Amino acid sequence: MTVSIEIKPRTNEVILSLEKGLIDTHKKALYKALGRIGSEVKREAKKLIKNGPKTGRVYMYKGQPHQASAYKQPPANRSGRLMESLRYRTRNHREMTVGAEAEYAGFLEGGTRNMAPRPFLITAVRNKKTEAMNIILESVKQEIGG
Repeated sequence: MTVSIEIKPRTNEVILSLEKGLIDTHKKALYKALGRIGSEVKREAKKLIKNGPKTGRVYMYKGQPHQASAYKQPPANRSGRLMESLRYRTRNHREMTVGAEAEYAGFLEGGTRNMAPRPFLITAVRNKKTEAMNIILESVKQEIGG
């Protein structure tokens, strides 16, 4: 039984490849595994936002000093809105999406003309890559009784 996960650097596309025949044979196990993976990636993204390194400029926000993130660091948590907007959705046994609903999430992840990227979702996916493969293998093994 083989599972591989590839992350394409240019597009940040995540490609999950499973052994031929595994997908349709173990739909229930894969659906469950994708839900667990979504939960783990969401948890990791929250951890990166809340506790990741922050070495950007310090400025005052609501009378308190705030340490911002720097280029390529996960965004600094200021209000909690970004973390609270994190969602994952398992559509079926083949597809799961993870994202943030905050209107500014895409600007943070990919950057803008005036701001360098502050990736948090793709970093969370990369951090959980090995765990995701193990979750899939474990879920299928449990289903077949192994």
